Amino acid sequence: MNGLSFLRIYTMKFSVVIPALNEEKYIGILLMCLTNQTLKDFEVIVVDGGSKDKTKEVVSSFSDRLRINIVDSPNGNVSKSRNKGALASYFDHLIFFDADILIEDDFIEKLSNSLSKKDSDFLNCWYAPLSNRLDDRFYGSFLNIYSEVLKSFAPVVMGVFMCVHKDAFNKVGGFDESMHFLEDVDLYRRLHKAGFTYKLLRDPKIIYSVRRSDSESRFVTVMKAVGGNIMLAFGMKRVLQKLVSHEVLN
Repeated sequence: MNGLSFLRIYTMKFSVVIPALNEEKYIGILLMCLTNQTLKDFEVIVVDGGSKDKTKEVVSSFSDRLRINIVDSPNGNVSKSRNKGALASYFDHLIFFDADILIEDDFIEKLSNSLSKKDSDFLNCWYAPLSNRLDDRFYGSFLNIYSEVLKSFAPVVMGVFMCVHKDAFNKVGGFDESMHFLEDVDLYRRLHKAGFTYKLLRDPKIIYSVRRSDSESRFVTVMKAVGGNIMLAFGMKRVLQKLVSHEVLN
């Protein structure tokens, strides 16, 4: 790496936004992953939705290792929490993580390497399930292939990780706070429609938790997501919201 490349990469800074609600069992693992990052130029904003457990205490315990801030967002859905975190952010590149994911030590450095090429305004990466179950691995692979197929005309995102330049995020108005399902996909579709450039990375990968799939079959979870994606792709946002309000999709 030459001196100019080194300077370009290590002057790029990120704001990491993590919405959290009763995540004391998981968020500390993610914060430890962030502590171990090879690239340190980022802040962490944890947006607490009114946790009743020790989420805040766990987050506060990392204050001597991370540049970290807790923002309260009681009675707000995940869209409101993410928007609130973005509003409190200082740097130009927003990274949104779910509280229960894992990342490798060079994750943010690899993002920085990619973004330094200045060929994308928002991006996503491939997924790997935190599970040894064959069906989880199958659906993880399906999601990656599905994302590759659609990346040129309908970017796919699962929401456990998103990265977007703040100017682009603000230009489209951030997350739609009226949405309670696939609000992440809706954001990426609006960014794409507005002409911002998208990139899908095969490396690094996000290691995501499958615990939310334990309440229903993996097949049902995937079909709901695919069905919702198709509705948004064809401009059926209001229909999707009505289905969610009637608990058909949720």
